[in-house]
This record gives sequence, structure tokens and C-alpha cells, in this order.
Amino acid sequence: ASFYADWGRALAQLPARGRDAVAKIRQAEALAAEQVRNNPLVRETVSNLLSRGRGPAVGRDLRGLAYRFGIS
Repeated sequence: ASFYADWGRALAQLPARGRDAVAKIRQAEALAAEQVRNNPLVRETVSNLLSRGRGPAVGRDLRGLAYRFGIS
């Protein structure tokens, strides 16, 4: 789970890879939901992706992650 979470965080740094970042974070969440949801670095990444607010990354999957993470 940590591997996928870190991979997702790395992909989030690339402007065109937001959708891939969300996919990797979702994979990490599927393996260890509580660990991923409570990780402050992953929470910050999800918040940053959400605040970008444009492109294909802002979709149902990202909004679902934000909801489950308690990020508005």
C-alpha cells in the first residue's frame, strides 16, 4: 500500500498525470484503507489534486477519495 501511495504522490507532481495519481492512490486505499486515509502526505496530495480543479483528474474517483478522506 505504501508503494502505491508513494507512486501516486509522485505522479501527482506531474501536471498531466493526475488521473494516474488518483488510480494509484485508490489502489493503495484498496490494500490498506486506514493506513492510506490517515497518512498526512497522501491527504495533502488528494487535497492538492482537488484544488487544481481542472483536467481529467477531477472526476468521480477523486471526489470519492476526498469524501472518504474527509476533505471538503
